[in-house]
Amino acid sequence: MDAYLENPNDWLYQKSQEKKGAAKFDYVNANMDPKQLVLSGVWAVFVTCVGSKIVYEIVTEYWLK
Repeated sequence: MDAYLENPNDWLYQKSQEKKGAAKFDYVNANMDPKQLVLSGVWAVFVTCVGSKIVYEIVTEYWLK
């Protein structure tokens, strides 16, 4: 149901292709490549650090004078 709610058009296309004989798509194990998970984690840490630094600078510059 999550796949349908996320993108109904692609889900419907995938289901129609499966009825025509295409391989079933495994929604549970999709995007579970270890390299991709590590890369996503590194990017998340980087974005969090940069974002927190920007917020810290704004708060200390303008609000704590």
